[in-house]
Amino acid sequence: MTSINLETNFLPMGTEFETAHNVRANVGSGDSQRVRDQKTEYNDTASFKAGDENWSVEKWGRELRDRGFDWIQYKEETTHGVAVEFVTPTFSPRSAQAKADIKRLLNTIEELGGRGWHQFKWQREIHVGMHCHVGNTPIDGAALSPDMHWMVARDAMATSGRYDNGETLDVMPLALAKDVIARYAAHESEFNACFPAWRRTSNGANWACRSIAHVADGSGYNRFWQAGGDSVADAARAAAGVLSPTSPKFAVASLDTWARHGTIEFRQAPMTMSADKLWQWLTLLENLFMTSAAGRIDWDAIGGANDTRQTPDQLFRRNSRIGLIYSMCRRDGGATVQEIISATGWDADTVRPRITEIRQRLDATGHNGQAAVVTHNQQVYGNAYGASNGRHDLSGYEVLREYTVRNAAADIPLLPVTRRAPATIWYGLSDQCFEYWQGRKNLYSRR
Repeated sequence: MTSINLETNFLPMGTEFETAHNVRANVGSGDSQRVRDQKTEYNDTASFKAGDENWSVEKWGRELRDRGFDWIQYKEETTHGVAVEFVTPTFSPRSAQAKADIKRLLNTIEELGGRGWHQFKWQREIHVGMHCHVGNTPIDGAALSPDMHWMVARDAMATSGRYDNGETLDVMPLALAKDVIARYAAHESEFNACFPAWRRTSNGANWACRSIAHVADGSGYNRFWQAGGDSVADAARAAAGVLSPTSPKFAVASLDTWARHGTIEFRQAPMTMSADKLWQWLTLLENLFMTSAAGRIDWDAIGGANDTRQTPDQLFRRNSRIGLIYSMCRRDGGATVQEIISATGWDADTVRPRITEIRQRLDATGHNGQAAVVTHNQQVYGNAYGASNGRHDLSGYEVLREYTVRNAAADIPLLPVTRRAPATIWYGLSDQCFEYWQGRKNLYSRR
């Protein structure tokens, strides 16, 4: 199998920001004069808009859209103390523009009275988390820079409310995600040391951040790697069940979202209103995937015995738009997005989710949607690089009449120990990012 170069290509990421409403500090009779003065000044000067007015989710949405943030999603979150959850478009931590926009977003949320984990020790402690999703389909770095990808993703969310990553490559092998998660499990205590006590993993008190240390070695490690199925989606679900048998969604590093959202979810970081802190976390996660891909996976050993399958003639009502797309894509060479637009009347923002639907339908009928549906760039159809002028409608998709899959439960496809990069989570990390996390460890060791 051809390896994935995550130096020139990159993985899309997305974040879910749990946000609480601000509350006034309670000035108690037992407080020292210094603390009373601090609390009084805080109550007099801080913005309490959201806390005082008990804003609804809808009001949060209106306020942010009025301030130009039409690219953010907002929704209710049932966790106690969480007023609203904000969901970003996908982005790369290598994008300076994404960081600038998300920094403005977080600053605005805070100005409006939204809070992450509290900033003053005498305030009510607010336990709100931040979930980070790493996409399992890399972005073609030759077609889109990180900043260009952000603009595509941001504009798609603003205009259609849908995710759009632009030019993508094939889905990463599940083995890559498994190695990253196994490394996380083996160094779970290191991650715990970097976060406040309430955000450390457990199988009891911290129900939303369940430990995966049981897959770090021994039988748990083997069961995790050997979890398989008839499709990659089945294999991911099986592996998610090994990580957290009773609540796959709440594993600290989870494959529960692999098939539903095309992501690997990491749940440990507390909510922060600092884009700089967020970027340190995303950079650490990105580095795990980069070092596993470059120095730990034996790309020639991924999978087991070949299994050749044929896609069905039709999966949908033949005269439906999606049935027409399926037929067009099942031709030799498939069909460009432009051809599909002309034939169906749908726009590009509608076409891409339909391709995802085709993959999901194939999965549901016992096929491997990721292997059977191939994404072609515009050069495959004889168009020069940049000919689409940013519309991405000259690229296309092909539903292979015949495709090959490998056994997802085969031997662990890692390089021999003598050639394998270290498993430590600090391997390959920049000095700046390493120093930040060592500082976090030192901070929380004193609390």
